[in-house]
Amino acid sequence: MTTNMCETPERGQTRAELARRIGAAWTRSGCLAQERIEARLKRRFDGQKKRGLSDSSFNRYKDPTATALPDPAVLIALAQIFHVDEAETKEWTRLLDLARAEERRRRAARGRRASSPAPSAPVATQDAPGPDASVPVEGPPAPVSPAPDASTSSGPAAPATDAPVPRRGRRLHSAVAIAAITAAALAAGWAVSDPSEPSLPGHGAPLEGPVGPATVTATASLGPMTGDYRCGVVRAVAWADWSACTQVLDDGNTVRFALQINNPGPRALTVRARLSWVRSRGIRPCPRPWGNGVRLTVPAGQVAITPLAACAQHADRPRAYQAMAWVIESSDMSWGTRETSQSVHIQADAYQWNDQLS
Repeated sequence: MTTNMCETPERGQTRAELARRIGAAWTRSGCLAQERIEARLKRRFDGQKKRGLSDSSFNRYKDPTATALPDPAVLIALAQIFHVDEAETKEWTRLLDLARAEERRRRAARGRRASSPAPSAPVATQDAPGPDASVPVEGPPAPVSPAPDASTSSGPAAPATDAPVPRRGRRLHSAVAIAAITAAALAAGWAVSDPSEPSLPGHGAPLEGPVGPATVTATASLGPMTGDYRCGVVRAVAWADWSACTQVLDDGNTVRFALQINNPGPRALTVRARLSWVRSRGIRPCPRPWGNGVRLTVPAGQVAITPLAACAQHADRPRAYQAMAWVIESSDMSWGTRETSQSVHIQADAYQWNDQLS
């Protein structure tokens, strides 16, 4: 059954219609691997102890015969992963609102029947209250919050509180929830590491705050890199891969920090990227805009590298240097795992890479 924006599916069909729309969006995405969907959801809600992020949960969300309903914030995240437009996202939210309200009314009706004494004669029962009655529905979802750093987190986020809300106001609450989530993402700036940070934490520590909208579109050079350079662990982004790289120039007088992205796919890929550098374990952002975050498009079948002017520093001696980078898909709302290049050790009259140290 297909509905338009003005129709309401018949009772009992609302949840099935939502499932069909989720499944259709997944199909349009090219049937994105479900383990990748799970990984993106867990990364996005890292530290929030949110349920229903597994690939098996997603299977139930897109199954019209199942009963599982996603959390509102998870539903919006799925819409972003599948690049669903704003109108369709609103329809998803509307259907979820109706399905959740219907489920709660059914639960309330079952509870009333279970607690009521057996009638002496058959009586008519009403599964749901009238249109002017108040029914308990879940409150609006909390805005997507930043993923807390392990060293600063004070514990799991407090669970949302269910409160009785007038039925006629449930759409208003849903609209407020969407606005709050959107405002939190749009108002957030691009986090910049503290230049005075004394040491380099372990890999995988998230940036503070959600991803804000990239205000600068950057242009990369065609790669791959050449000369004396070393890159770090290769990470995947969509169908491409990327790594942070450090290059030594001018006999060790200049150190270049770069990001290399290989797009072997048949179409261009747009990502968000951020580049920093590390000197003797102190993290410093590269000059703007790369140090704050950029939107970058890599042509199909090409290798792109950040230009020399993006982040090159005069080398102090003796010091150790390495690049640090983050790359995420343009639709992601939180920074993923950061990676660093191999370190180069600049000495008074020479330099050595980590793999050259005895």
